[in-house]
Amino acid sequence: MRWRNTSSLVFVLSLLGCGPEERAVVRNLHLDPQLIGGGSPGEAMDGAERLVRTFAVDGSDSAALDLAPWQARNAIFHPAKSGLGTGVRAAEYRPEAGVVHAALEFSEPLAADQFNRIELDLRSFRNGNATLTWESDERPADVPLGSLRVDAVTQAGEPETLVLSLVGHPAWRGTIRKLRLFPCWKGPQSYELQSIRFLQDNFDGGADPSSEFSSPGGDSGLMGPTRDKRRTWPSDAGVPLTVQLDAQHPAAFQVEVSATDVAVGAPEQATVFVVEVRAPRHGRTHPWEEVARTSFPHDAPRPLTWRTLRADLSPWMGQDLHLRLRGWRGSAPPTPGSGQLSRGSLLWANSMVFDPVPDQRPPDLILVTLDTLRADALGCYGGPPDTPFLDQLAGEGIRFEEAMSACNSTLPAHTSILTGQPVPTHGVLDNRSTLSPGVRTLAQALRQSGYTTAAAVSVEHLQPSWSGLGRGFDRFLEVAPGATVDGALTLDGVEQWLAEWGEGPRPPVFLWVHLFDPHTPYGPPKAFRREYEKRLAEAGEEVPPRLAEPSSVGITTLTREGEFLHGVSNGAFARHLYRASVAYTDKLVERLVEGLRRAGIWESALAVITADHGESLGEQDVWYNHQRIHPAVMSIPLIVHLPGESVGRVSGARASNADIARTLGLWGGVRAQDWGAQQQPAGLNLIQLAQDVDAVNRRVWFVHSNQAQAGCRDGDVHYFHNLTEYLQLGPDRAQPAGMEFLYLHGPDPGSSSNLAGVRPELAAQYQVAMRSWLREVSGGTHLRADLSPEQEDQMRAMGYVGGDEGSE
Repeated sequence: MRWRNTSSLVFVLSLLGCGPEERAVVRNLHLDPQLIGGGSPGEAMDGAERLVRTFAVDGSDSAALDLAPWQARNAIFHPAKSGLGTGVRAAEYRPEAGVVHAALEFSEPLAADQFNRIELDLRSFRNGNATLTWESDERPADVPLGSLRVDAVTQAGEPETLVLSLVGHPAWRGTIRKLRLFPCWKGPQSYELQSIRFLQDNFDGGADPSSEFSSPGGDSGLMGPTRDKRRTWPSDAGVPLTVQLDAQHPAAFQVEVSATDVAVGAPEQATVFVVEVRAPRHGRTHPWEEVARTSFPHDAPRPLTWRTLRADLSPWMGQDLHLRLRGWRGSAPPTPGSGQLSRGSLLWANSMVFDPVPDQRPPDLILVTLDTLRADALGCYGGPPDTPFLDQLAGEGIRFEEAMSACNSTLPAHTSILTGQPVPTHGVLDNRSTLSPGVRTLAQALRQSGYTTAAAVSVEHLQPSWSGLGRGFDRFLEVAPGATVDGALTLDGVEQWLAEWGEGPRPPVFLWVHLFDPHTPYGPPKAFRREYEKRLAEAGEEVPPRLAEPSSVGITTLTREGEFLHGVSNGAFARHLYRASVAYTDKLVERLVEGLRRAGIWESALAVITADHGESLGEQDVWYNHQRIHPAVMSIPLIVHLPGESVGRVSGARASNADIARTLGLWGGVRAQDWGAQQQPAGLNLIQLAQDVDAVNRRVWFVHSNQAQAGCRDGDVHYFHNLTEYLQLGPDRAQPAGMEFLYLHGPDPGSSSNLAGVRPELAAQYQVAMRSWLREVSGGTHLRADLSPEQEDQMRAMGYVGGDEGSE
């Protein structure tokens, strides 16, 4: 290998165990701003609210008057069985005409800044999917016209309380009209209504708040006025947050700032943020000295974006130091509690002290996960020449000739990637799960080691509020509308981060980017597909026809009306669409890497490019999904780009995507204790593994979603076993529990001959080993994500049938 910088060489030799053992001395530290006297600002605000207006119903006869100016829409009031409030039911039910819901509409215009929470007290209520729609005269440019939907949270009790929180919603602003309330969006349109309340919710925290601080403080989770969520400490106007630093503090400080767009007063004035320092000396109190300031003008585009404030602390090196963070609206700070801004409307994120010019800087770490990408779809793995950029990266780094996934499902596989744990250990069994709070992630460990951590995903079930994978990330870019079919929309947000990181001194970065483009529905954006098919024609390759006689497409729901393969009977055409999606993904990765180069990150970064799982294109009579854990589904690409330029090589060692967390953790200087008790990644260090000539026969275990199957790749053997009755192929193709599959991958790469019945002794040996492995790694806590009916609809639209994760 050929290296350009010596600091990278020190890291590589240390990780290989064949050279210097010194690691970069990390002096970067994430801070925990607190209120004066201690305590989390978010915790102090949590639960505080102000009642604005109540509509209480005494009975059905007076319901229309009691609820005014609410008006019934396709709803009839009738006596309640409980004798309390009023009964409500639909006047008509004609789905074919769009007449379904028993709704209420507010007939007067409303000011969004007067309330941001609606509660309903209900009885005889059978579901918790109440929905609110409205129109605003000040909608943001990226919010479409028409109604917007907010799903409710049910609070148990008698009566039940449905809560619709609008805190931080980008379209809850200005004058609200056509406010419509659908207490039952789906299901029976009948319930008893006692009251409706408008409240001003002073604070609503975000997803995945940290629990790693030993102090009384702590952040309020991932928050922000846009899709760009940050790990946030909120504050009131004029109420300072403080941090104390000892004399060993580094020379640079940064903090990111924004504000929610809810102003109670002084609307024509700017919102100001300042950072101040004070160094106590000889027991004397010195005045605060301002070291950084920024302001958002009153007419700044809404919603507000994030800005980074940086301060030079070098004049106070060797001294204990106090930092104070303050914000207000107007020309001067208000007195605390003046009501100038709503509570928690000032947002402080990612406050750190760091070495601006370290002697030995840890590398930036990049993780790119490409959903549903088969290994053999890449040219460097023997596939078609559709991926020139990924092939180039493979030629410049380490390409693992054989890598396996930990699971055939997106969320479980990504959880193994980000924890280094097998699926039975971390407990995320399917795409409807959420990670147990007790499981520590790579992002948490790297953040503790001084990294800025950032993630951008392209599918909703990887978002923090669903998956639990937001913990440890300082930034998390939520899914852009349309990103599931065009990852360019995800990269738009990532490139804004890269532009910011390229501007000046910063801590090292861990960036995870997820793209969903190879997943069904296959096919890139139309313009790219036209260009791709033009290039194929120029190379003498014809686009396969949609139809074939006889049909070469097996049993699949994707040929039904409304699906992307409707009317297609030629399997070659479906494979063509998959190829085109992969070719587009290659272009997206090229765009991402070019952005990293412009930011000065790529050359000195360690990057891992991989997939969560593969895809079956007809193998094993499984069509256009990732059911069963046979080789087409479990074999994935795995490419490692090392810091500095190097001569690429191919490693025959067998790897797993569960090896990634340990590898990136080691490069980031994560110590064993940083992972927490008994939570060190079970995977191996990929850099050492690449040197191990014996690892070509390494046994790698994996499971099916919901642990329907478990198996391994061992030497030339690919084995798996039905742990339960396997119904994912449909009731007509059910397979009994205990059914075994044994293939010799070398002579039978297509896995066409199941040898479990021919070599029962060998199959029995693997079954014993499998059950031993499951006993060793099982015990993780399985938690279900709390999904709304609309989220369930989204899952089914992507082929994720409820309770049946096999089609994922």
